[in-house]
Amino acid sequence: METSNKLSYSKTHLFVEDGTQYKIIAKVSLNDDCKNGMYDFSITADIYEKKRNGSFYWCAGGCCHEEIEKRCPELAKFIPLHLCNHYGAPMYPEANGLYHLQNSGKETTINYLRITEEEYNALSLAEDQKHFKYLLFSLGIVERWKKEADTLISELETLSGLKWENPYKPEEERFTLTLSDEERANIEKLIKDGFYTKENIEKRKEEARKAALIKKRADI
Repeated sequence: METSNKLSYSKTHLFVEDGTQYKIIAKVSLNDDCKNGMYDFSITADIYEKKRNGSFYWCAGGCCHEEIEKRCPELAKFIPLHLCNHYGAPMYPEANGLYHLQNSGKETTINYLRITEEEYNALSLAEDQKHFKYLLFSLGIVERWKKEADTLISELETLSGLKWENPYKPEEERFTLTLSDEERANIEKLIKDGFYTKENIEKRKEEARKAALIKKRADI
């Protein structure tokens, strides 16, 4: 099989809706077209409407994931990894993931991180990004992301007839989620010392709340 540093596959499907004929062209790719030092998955579509003159005219495009799932269900498996890197990790997983955990609903967070409800509950104990990242690794989530990505890369290789070859060395890649031995040791020491217990987290939150209230009163 010929090797390539870019994988791409497209599927065209004709369908009729409310008496009008449409054509959808769904495209799955793994590339670094942005030249940002990391290969990402993408699944998008362009939809065309057939006019009375017999020609198709573009009418919609982009992340038409509902239409892709409906019209090209065999490609739906790629949708959860849209904009995820070739390790299967979503964009800025520790920062965006913690933000969703603290500010978005459970369903949004679970879908963004591709986790179970049990994992969501475990991650909910994270107080900061360092602890959150540690939990992503210790719960096996990062490892599972990689397996999911490897599976879909293999399927995209089959669809495209090409073997993907990453042109970047690990040290050249950007936006890679890593956990050093030092980071792991520091977090595990804090856990052992009880820093991240629910009681101590709540205590720190209450102290911060009181300090903010005192400052607010002083500024009046």
